[in-house]
Amino acid sequence: MRSEEAPRARRPRIDGLPSPVERVAHLFGHRLGVDLPDVLTVALSSPAQSVMDVLTGEGLGDLDLAAVAVLAVPLWALPADQRSTVAALCEHP
Repeated sequence: MRSEEAPRARRPRIDGLPSPVERVAHLFGHRLGVDLPDVLTVALSSPAQSVMDVLTGEGLGDLDLAAVAVLAVPLWALPADQRSTVAALCEHP
């Protein structure tokens, strides 16, 4: 998904930073594996959930984290109205 195609949920900017949705969408505005290294994204739904919990739940429990870049997005730390959008951006094929 290109950043201009991403949903335009906006929140007030903090210290000049884009909203969390805009930051995650920006990552996917680049071509992973071309402009940026391949990155596996996972959305964590609670502080008690680990990256391995998510990966195991998706059948990727044997993934070598020393060999694969993983971006974990803590949904609970985002504004409630942006969580579903960010979670959808983190889904991978």
